[in-house]
Amino acid sequence: RLLELLQHARARGVVIKPPPPRASMRFPVRWAVALRGAHPSHVDALDLSSDGLFITAPNLAVDSTLGVTIPVDVGDPPIEAAARVARVVSLGTAAARGLAPGAGLAITEMSEGDRVRWTRFLARIERRTTRTVMR
Repeated sequence: RLLELLQHARARGVVIKPPPPRASMRFPVRWAVALRGAHPSHVDALDLSSDGLFITAPNLAVDSTLGVTIPVDVGDPPIEAAARVARVVSLGTAAARGLAPGAGLAITEMSEGDRVRWTRFLARIERRTTRTVMR
């Protein structure tokens, strides 16, 4: 049935654009983070990976740089990073594709200590994604 639908779409000129390639595994979350720089604000991260995060800030400019403060869940100080806006999903694009609007940030700088804590934080999140909640 899927093949039939794809052939029908192709015949009508519909092109299905694949998502951008991913360098690392992404973990879905809803995690509050703070942005530092020209437009400081508090936003939610919707996914995290070792190389970056996707945040609910669709009004950022691609290739702009900003600071990101990410609180962690074990009482340690927040993780500080510098990031570059790698992509933006505008409100219109998000609505058309059924996605959340926002910006994908690529981490460009992080201290060695914060990198270790970031890796541990992601490992905890990964473990949580494999758990099943019983009612």
